[in-house]
Order: sequence, then structure tokens, then C-alpha cells
Amino acid sequence: MYKKLCFILMIISIGSLTNISAQNNNELNSRRKVLKWDFNWQWNSDSRPMIEVNYGLGEPKHSNFESSFSKVGLAELKIGYSSLDDYYRSPLLELEEKYFYASNISTELKSEDNDLSKLDSDLWRFGVGIRSGYGYNAGSVAIIPYIQYSLDWSKLNMKEFPDTTMQSDVETLNKYNNSFRFGTSSEGGIKIEFASFLALNASYETSVIFPRHLFWRHLGSVIVELMGYTTIDYFVDEIIDSSPAAGPILNFLLKAGYSYAFYHLKKDKMNWPFASESPLTFEIAKVGVTFAF
Repeated sequence: MYKKLCFILMIISIGSLTNISAQNNNELNSRRKVLKWDFNWQWNSDSRPMIEVNYGLGEPKHSNFESSFSKVGLAELKIGYSSLDDYYRSPLLELEEKYFYASNISTELKSEDNDLSKLDSDLWRFGVGIRSGYGYNAGSVAIIPYIQYSLDWSKLNMKEFPDTTMQSDVETLNKYNNSFRFGTSSEGGIKIEFASFLALNASYETSVIFPRHLFWRHLGSVIVELMGYTTIDYFVDEIIDSSPAAGPILNFLLKAGYSYAFYHLKKDKMNWPFASESPLTFEIAKVGVTFAF
């Protein structure tokens, strides 16, 4: 019950921190949205149900490991709602998607690795996420670079521990093995939508899985991270005012770079900048297809 209460409080806190109202502007009729990082699940009539499937290849990592993991494959399903609207600076588009997802990340989902000294793994996870970005309208084709963030629950199953595995690595993995653990994921990618109902996606995901959830330290880390996104949103808003065509690309580059830099800080301290353990991490390149109805 305590863990559920902590999670509810965290969602409320994130929502209150990130639900920034649009800037007042008479000419634009208040259409400008400053910050996309919110978990408000209310949708307007333009939102479309969506189903997305992804496949990816990657590798688990841990900054304190002596052992090495086998590479893994990913199979993923997302179900949610997508909104792709004209932005106030035509022909720009604004993407917002919110979804539930489930995925399997396993050694068995890629070609066999014959190195018996490496650790084989199988991980199931599920969670909720948001995706946002600005893109370009090219008639029947839309090109949207996007950033994505999700809250995850995962259960790791280690296939076996080779005889060469360090005892310290075994002890670390036992904190995760056969137990549900909380974590976060971020992703940068590009979506190319055809005829408003079919889209192809290519992306790179970084994921952090906590060995234990330190609520207050995690909340502090989230606040620090969101402050950076807020600053970028204001800056991108000014760029779109002066150079609309540059907005989608710079929004993607700035947020993707910031997200990846923050991920590297969390690889050593899961609740950076606060003192905390090193987490289990994943880096996965993905391709997928999205159907919007």
C-alpha cells in the first residue's frame, strides 16, 4: 500500500510541476503550449486510438559489473491515443501521444551468442508513457522528430550464472532477479506518417531500472530533470517564433541531447544528483510501425 501511495504522489507531483499553461498571446489565441511533460490523460475529439509494435536490439549494462551481458532483442506493444494537429506556425505539426505498453527484452529475441561466459537474461516490463514533438507537414506525409518518456515496472529473470561470474555481480543481480522493480525510460526518434493512419518509427531508447525505489530522492531527481526540459521548452518556443522551420529539429536535438546526458549521470547514481546506487540499464535501438484509427 505504501508503494502505491508513493507512486500516486509522484504522479501528482510530476503533473503539478509540468502542467504549465500556454503563454498569453492575443494574435495566436493562446494556442502555444510551453511544456509537454505532463500525465493529463484527458483528450480532445481529435485524438486517435493507436496501436504500435516495435522490435529492437540492445544490451543490458551495469557500471559496477565485471561480467558482461549477452546482447538482447526487444518485442514491444503500445496501445494509447495519438494527437497530430496543425501548430500555430503552418506547415508545422504538433504531436502528442500517451500510451500503455508491454515489452519483452530477452537474449532469445536475437541471434544466439556463443560466448558462454556472458550473462543471458529475460526481462518483462510494462508501464505508461508520453511522446511529444514538432514536425513538418508535407502533404500526405508527416515527418516528426520526437522525444518519449515512460514510467516502467520490470521483472528480470536471469537464465543462469556462468562459473566465471563474479560473486559481487551475482549479489547485485539478485536484487533484481525474479522481482518487480520500478524504473524510467527515455527515447528519441523519428516518426514518418503516411496518409494519416500508418507510421514508421526509428528510435534509440535508454532505460534505468532501480534496485530499490527511494521515493524522495527519486522525486528530487525528477524535479531537477524536468527543470531542464522546461528551460528547453521556453527556448524552443522562442526559436519557433523567429525561425519556425528550425523549431522541430532544434527541439529534438536539444531534448535528445539533454536526455542522453542525464541518463549517463544516472548510470552511476540512479537518483542523480543525490547519493544513490548504480542501476541496471538498457540501451536499445528500435524500429516499429504505428497504426492510428
